[in-house]
Amino acid sequence: MSPREFPPVNLSNCRESIISRLSAIRDDILKEIEEFLTGVQHADGHDRVLATVMNVRMANRGSGEDEKTKGYIRRQLELFKGNEVSYHNGDVLAAFDGPARAIRCAASITESAGQLGTEVKIGLHTGECDFRRWQI
Repeated sequence: MSPREFPPVNLSNCRESIISRLSAIRDDILKEIEEFLTGVQHADGHDRVLATVMNVRMANRGSGEDEKTKGYIRRQLELFKGNEVSYHNGDVLAAFDGPARAIRCAASITESAGQLGTEVKIGLHTGECDFRRWQI
């Protein structure tokens, strides 16, 4: 291909495109370095919310009642507008937009645990939480 066949190049457009791409790459690299050095990734302002987190621990894990209890806890979370964050080894972690719903949900689960034949321990925490990659 001869030089006459190449289309004309506007250097100012190329320069702006290269600078914007390098800027985006630089920001990503700096975030990765920060996370490596500090062990945490900087959260943007919109990812931090005031929330109440509830942890439910079933005392008799591994019994056949786990699935029934887990189903009941999930129904209570729906009723009190809580969001299940994780379920692992009989522990349920859920988030609420305020403490009142979380307290009512915890009281309901605690009151009904005996009827389900299980014992539960519930902890609540209200404060600012960082949501990152669909986790608290």
